[in-house]
Amino acid sequence: MKNLLGYISLPVAIAGCANVGMAPGNQQAASPQFETTSSPSAPTGVPRLVIPATGGAPVMAIPLGGDIYLPITGEPPVPGIPVSP
Repeated sequence: MKNLLGYISLPVAIAGCANVGMAPGNQQAASPQFETTSSPSAPTGVPRLVIPATGGAPVMAIPLGGDIYLPITGEPPVPGIPVSP
């Protein structure tokens, strides 16, 4: 009786191991679990205090995106680092 049970369980165990993770319909693409819609350098149109990357005094500027800011004084755009979010 033990031999019969062993002969029946062996093919079942092998077949079960061969199909783990191999089902073509159960595969899903990995996607991030967080949203990337907002970032600190995203343009919002609200003037911010910015420290120019080229040096100089901090200026109030409107974010244009990609760490480029347009000073509200009418000066040319400057790359910079915002002081506040």
